[in-house]
Amino acid sequence: MKNNKTNNNKAEIEVAYKYIPLSDGLLFFFDSEIPDFNKELSVGFLNIDGAVFLSISKTHLIPIDDSVIPFLDKLKYIYIAAGGRLDYASHSQGQIEISQREIGKIIAYVELSKPL
Repeated sequence: MKNNKTNNNKAEIEVAYKYIPLSDGLLFFFDSEIPDFNKELSVGFLNIDGAVFLSISKTHLIPIDDSVIPFLDKLKYIYIAAGGRLDYASHSQGQIEISQREIGKIIAYVELSKPL
């Protein structure tokens, strides 16, 4: 996955640069930590030029593309790790529990976002 940072109203927007499938979820890697991760996160959807993203904070996005979709049916958690691509190691920042209802919303949003 490609990491894009854009300066939007002085806030850096960061896209997860890779993911690893786990038995109960997906581990996503970001260059930097999510600010205020332990507080309530605002999870939502974005569609940018036909690409679908799961917004897990005001500054961090997870791309939901064809490579991620096959793992959604077993998804229980989204795990977050922070550490640059060139860093020797990353560290776990935490996890977000995802309900079956939320998975249904993700799949529906992806399907509705596809061009006809």
